[in-house]
Amino acid sequence: MWYPLRNLYRDSIVRWLSIVVVIGCVAQWGVAFWFATRESSSFLLLHYSVDYGIDFTGPWQYVLRIPLVSTLVFVCNSVLAYLLFYVARQYAYVLLAVSFLVLIVLSIGLGQAMYLNL
Repeated sequence: MWYPLRNLYRDSIVRWLSIVVVIGCVAQWGVAFWFATRESSSFLLLHYSVDYGIDFTGPWQYVLRIPLVSTLVFVCNSVLAYLLFYVARQYAYVLLAVSFLVLIVLSIGLGQAMYLNL
């Protein structure tokens, strides 16, 4: 079982995309926990739109949904990349690149939630 997994991570694109996304997910979890424990109020401002201003508030636990989604996307895409790597290597690259892009977008969202509550 581990032999195909070892061959998967011998590919440099898969290895580096996975390393970057894992480091990003760990950083997101760390920032989210730091931010959630730092806040003294029970409700946080979570979304701001230009037309309506602040339109979504919630408890501090909602901040933890952002890294949860990025971690789940990475795990699902990694499993699919593992299954598709020997069939079509390009699909594995695309799935891991999508994980990276989701991580970037959700990191921007986490940064916006932090900025709104400063």
